[in-house]
Amino acid sequence: MEHENTTQKSPYAFLSNPSVQRYFADLNLDLLQGKHITADDYYSYQLLREYYEPELKQYYKELYELILEKATFDNSTYFYLDFPVDSKGRLSNRYRELSEQQVIIGIILLKMYYDMYFKYPKELFWEDIKEEIEQSELKDLYKKLFFEEVRDFYTDKEWEKVQELFRRTINSFTQLGWIKKLSKGKEEIHFQLKESIHRFAELYKYEIEEFPQFVSKIKLFYLQSVF
Repeated sequence: MEHENTTQKSPYAFLSNPSVQRYFADLNLDLLQGKHITADDYYSYQLLREYYEPELKQYYKELYELILEKATFDNSTYFYLDFPVDSKGRLSNRYRELSEQQVIIGIILLKMYYDMYFKYPKELFWEDIKEEIEQSELKDLYKKLFFEEVRDFYTDKEWEKVQELFRRTINSFTQLGWIKKLSKGKEEIHFQLKESIHRFAELYKYEIEEFPQFVSKIKLFYLQSVF
């Protein structure tokens, strides 16, 4: 009597594809470290487009108890890992929320993103950020945060401290896939705000909507030398 062939195709068979074998390690590491994958991440992005569902969604659900999400904002699609409701999956020890300082700088950058609605790409230099702090409708609040008091003039040394805070946050947001650095040197601030920064807006809705109340509860930037 012949045995019935009940062999089923493995849900991980896609991992044997040569293109997946070549680029999946980098993609997997980036996703698990919290990066949002955009079209700038060409090979990783192509893998996600081709194997997003059901292969990769099932892979992260079964192995890590994480949800591979796909989102679109300003006509651009990006991918990222999220935790199930009331859970941090099997990578809870790696979960890292943003510091209060990073959230505040993120809100400032998000506002600047929205202010450039008709501009693409949305590039910024340090001079643009400085102008936002000095001249925007929230200038008094920003000055209190960064300099402890509202004045018409601040020294170069005072500005250097603020610039360093932004530089560190920009580096962190680059790792998260929300920013693309365009600067040629370590000290220069020149970057592009990516559409995936909309994920920040979703994560910190309360802080954005209640910005004055939020910042009133934290220590002043002027007193914070490091994150």
